[in-house]
Amino acid sequence: MRGAALWIMLIGVTNFVLGAYIHFNPEAICMLIVGLTLVVLVAALFLSAYHGFRVWRRSSRLWILPALMCLAFPVSTWLTAVPIGRSIADWEFKRHLNEYVRVVEDFKSGRIPCGTQCNGSFHRLHVKDQPKNIMFLEAARCNDGTVGVAFLVDSDVPLLHEGYFFKGYGDGSDCSAHPWSLDKKYPYVRYVEGEWYHFSDEPGL
Repeated sequence: MRGAALWIMLIGVTNFVLGAYIHFNPEAICMLIVGLTLVVLVAALFLSAYHGFRVWRRSSRLWILPALMCLAFPVSTWLTAVPIGRSIADWEFKRHLNEYVRVVEDFKSGRIPCGTQCNGSFHRLHVKDQPKNIMFLEAARCNDGTVGVAFLVDSDVPLLHEGYFFKGYGDGSDCSAHPWSLDKKYPYVRYVEGEWYHFSDEPGL
């Protein structure tokens, strides 16, 4: 039983640490490991409960402990590691907020051109000095004089789109009606501060 508990602890700690890590620095290999360790913990939960009831309870009053560990680690990862990872991601974003604001202001003033194609619809911006760890930007000019600018984070995770969004427009704007609008294209949006939001197409990020 002790050996099983040690293995469960090792796998659980790995799940917890990488569970926090992928929320501020998504990497494909780390997300794969998190998924695999979660599957192992779920399988171990049933196996350890069965084996504990059949064998371990004859020699130890703590026979249920390995099964409880298998349950506790995924729960603590979701309730603790995920918020920790989000907080680190937002802290890193706020450290470079001046760079993001500079891009938004340059787009508003026209120093970053986009032409008429950005009027009411989102198109990619070509920025020479874009913020750190940003893969590309998309922006739109709205009919009420406001703008929206999306900063997509650079990541090697296939099909993952996440980043930070400046939403200067309201619900009545033509930008809000566009399919790329913050509240339409991505299902997972959370407020950060001011007019800034984080968006993702994966839950928890």
